[in-house]
Amino acid sequence: MGAVFEVAVAWATCPAKLARVKVMGEPDLFISTETAIEVDRETEAAIERGIRDIEEGRVFSQEEVRALLPEWKKKYGPTES
Repeated sequence: MGAVFEVAVAWATCPAKLARVKVMGEPDLFISTETAIEVDRETEAAIERGIRDIEEGRVFSQEEVRALLPEWKKKYGPTES
């Protein structure tokens, strides 16, 4: 869902904004709001690996990521110079 629709949903709980929500209406989910960008082959390969990881269930929950972040920061973060 687009940002405008998300804002409209949030506003829907506020009676003062209800009229504006009705004016905005439902988004057309078949119209893309994405902007095409060009990427190099290395980036494209990394994106494809990520998509494969998701499809094959190699993902982390939000809780797992929060627990792993300190370790990742130590291992991959910037070094003091």
